[in-house]
Amino acid sequence: MRIVLNVISWILVIGVFSALGFLTDNPGTTLPGYTVFFLLVFAGVYLYLKNVKRKDDTDSKNKILIRKIIGVALFLLGILTPVYMLKSADFPTGVYVLLSFITLVLVAIVLGATVVINNIRKNLILGIIGYLLVIVVSVIPGYLMQTYDSSYSALGTAYYIAVLVSILCWWGTSLFLRKND
Repeated sequence: MRIVLNVISWILVIGVFSALGFLTDNPGTTLPGYTVFFLLVFAGVYLYLKNVKRKDDTDSKNKILIRKIIGVALFLLGILTPVYMLKSADFPTGVYVLLSFITLVLVAIVLGATVVINNIRKNLILGIIGYLLVIVVSVIPGYLMQTYDSSYSALGTAYYIAVLVSILCWWGTSLFLRKND
């Protein structure tokens, strides 16, 4: 069962990254191109990690350090994703800084809510509040875009960005905080 869930989750991750093709002028070409690109990248990383031989503790310490560096890089990439995706809008620099700050605050709220949800056995009320926080934060991008531009492409772009931020920040945080090797 776990293998099936892993396969489904990797298909979803590759699908989300491939969906970046919808944000281009020619999604008929770029969507399959992004799919192939991300399949090759993830397959290459998988094959590399599978073929690396496990060595002594010093290599383990190096792997932990590399994992933490990659985790921080993915987290920062997640925070900067909205700025990169909206760079063609030609906003002033202050708007991009504000956008990055708001993204960081929303990610921090969701990470805090996740910690609360993971401890739901200790306090049911806090767990419910955690779920409500995640729901509220997930509505914010669409609500903000709707007041600015309610077209389908603007709302879709906001949600693609939100999903990418979520995946990258979650993945980065998981790699950074992972305790076992």
